[in-house]
Amino acid sequence: MKKKETSKKSSSSTRKTKIAAISISVLFAFILLEVMIRVLLFVNPNLISFEEQDRDFLVRNPYWKIWHYPNNEVRHQRACFDVDYQTNSLGMVGDEIDTSKFKIALIGDSYIEGYGANSTSNMPSILDSLAGDNVEIMNFGTSGGFGTVHQYALYENFIKYLEPDVVMLFFLSYNDLYDNVNAISEGFIDNDLNYTFDKTSSLNEVQQMLNDLPEPSIRKSEKGWFVTVNLIQKGLKSIGLSVQYILNTKIEFRGARADVLNPEQNEVLNQGYAIFKKTLNDLKSKVESQGSKFVLVQIPTPYQVDPSWLSMNGKKAGTQLDANVPNQRVNKMAKELNIDVLDLLPSALSYIEQEELSFPYFYHNCNPHMTAEGNKWFAKEVHNYIESQKLIK
Repeated sequence: MKKKETSKKSSSSTRKTKIAAISISVLFAFILLEVMIRVLLFVNPNLISFEEQDRDFLVRNPYWKIWHYPNNEVRHQRACFDVDYQTNSLGMVGDEIDTSKFKIALIGDSYIEGYGANSTSNMPSILDSLAGDNVEIMNFGTSGGFGTVHQYALYENFIKYLEPDVVMLFFLSYNDLYDNVNAISEGFIDNDLNYTFDKTSSLNEVQQMLNDLPEPSIRKSEKGWFVTVNLIQKGLKSIGLSVQYILNTKIEFRGARADVLNPEQNEVLNQGYAIFKKTLNDLKSKVESQGSKFVLVQIPTPYQVDPSWLSMNGKKAGTQLDANVPNQRVNKMAKELNIDVLDLLPSALSYIEQEELSFPYFYHNCNPHMTAEGNKWFAKEVHNYIESQKLIK
């Protein structure tokens, strides 16, 4: 009996010794891995920066919903880009403007702002270099759920004071329409299409408002005590973002992007279009009353140029999606309002075919905004239109 008890104790002791040995080995391997990663980070500090922004970029605005902190520099890193944003004293992305030149104001959302592109290589910046020394391209694009209602408020409360010679409004179908509907609950327009946003009285008031803003908050790095753990966390986050983007570009779970391309438009979209038509007409009237030229530009989305996305999501929706649905509707609307339109979808499809581009074409592989190639193509097309229409005088 005593021999069996002794044997059991011996076996238990052996197991504990093995567990301890394994634990020590795992801990040693972890420490060794940690040291190796720290050495790699010394050589390349950006090794684990998959998604970081070093300071605040956007700030709430009482007149047109959201804007940028003035005189700000921000570094933005994601799995597919590492870029720097810079704003001038008026909060516009880019350098200080020269109001003595011929001025072209670009109004739009994050595609015009230059999300995912350096401030020196976004579409407005490239267009500025193409336009020549006597032309000032003014970038009034901003991200943050910015639809045509907010863009109209931006013109009324800010842009008009700078007296641009040409105003180009950039329309992105899959989110501008929903942003317009959201503007009702945000207090910028009511259900009867009456504007309800606050008004500024002068450029000095706008400048004072920007001057009174606090300094943008600096965001601390998410690096933890153990770099290995942080690397695993960031790796999983990066994989998750990439998977999410791939799924969104192949299977649209919410249906919002697919609905825009569905020949059968729903009630929410119809409301978004009604608000769009109202703001489009009013913006044209305001611009032309200042003696300026007004142009509407339709931006192609990554969902419109991807046949596999259209096919897959059409099957999911139980109908055949058509990339031309929003463009045709907007072109017809613009014709009724006597507004000139640059529809870039045909040109985008032609460029993709000509250059034999594959998915994700000239959009980022972790985000639906344009790459450097996309911004160059975009700027060249807008410049060609400006030249062909002789908009610069």
